[in-house]
Formats: sequence, C-alpha cells, structure tokens
Amino acid sequence: MQTLLGLLVFIVFLALILGLIKPKLVKMASRGKVAVVLGATLVVLITALGATAPDEPSSYSAPTNVEQTEKPLAKGTGHEWNKATDDKRMTACVDFVAVLHNRIDKPLATELKQCLDETFAGDVQNVGVAEAAAMCMSLMGELPK
Repeated sequence: MQTLLGLLVFIVFLALILGLIKPKLVKMASRGKVAVVLGATLVVLITALGATAPDEPSSYSAPTNVEQTEKPLAKGTGHEWNKATDDKRMTACVDFVAVLHNRIDKPLATELKQCLDETFAGDVQNVGVAEAAAMCMSLMGELPK
C-alpha cells in the first residue's frame, strides 16, 4: 500500500509540475485549474501516505533487567541528601573536596559532611547540594582563591 501511494504521489507531483508549465500536457484549460485539481489531489495522497505509514518502534529501548543508574548526590537537593546513606553523603563530600583541592582530604570532607548535615536538618530541603556545599566550603574558608 505504501509503495502504491508513493508512486501515485510521484506521478501526481510530476503532472502538477508539467501542468503548471504547459496545461495542455495534462489536458486542462488553465494553470489555475491544474493547481487546484492536482494540488488538492497531491495533498490528499500525501495525507493518505502519512496515515498508512507503519508505526516504527523507538530506536532506544530501556534495559529491562539492568538497574537504572541514579543521579549523583551532588546534583540533588537537600531532600535527597537526607534520604541518602552516610556512605553516599561522605562520597559526595570527598568528591567535592577533591574537585576543589585536587586531592583527597578526608578530615575536610568529614567537616563538609557535618556542615551539610546541619544545613539540611533545617527547612532548606529544596536547596541544591552543590550550592550548599559551596556555601559550607566558603564558611569554612576552604574555597580556592
């Protein structure tokens, strides 16, 4: 069906072009009549061609038995911080310190974790973890100059 409609669209398109150049070739009296008749036919055929097109499945399919990866805690909010385990919180703090100082400093990461825990214990659940970490590092005097 697709092939037949595609062929008809091609033939009507050629007839429209030829009819607009020389209406006598498609046995019509004027260019206006060619444009109306063959133009409307072309629109109907293209619509039918689109309506009968098969539904193609998406080229991407989510893995079914693979555990979905979660976003890093550093990109989360205070609410997500409070739901995370202590290990994930500590890992995020170590990452923050490593990015800022190009080294792993566990005591500083522990201090940052305490600051973030205190920050998110209050009513600031919608604040981003990265923003709060930057604030804590600034208050601790640990932001690079």
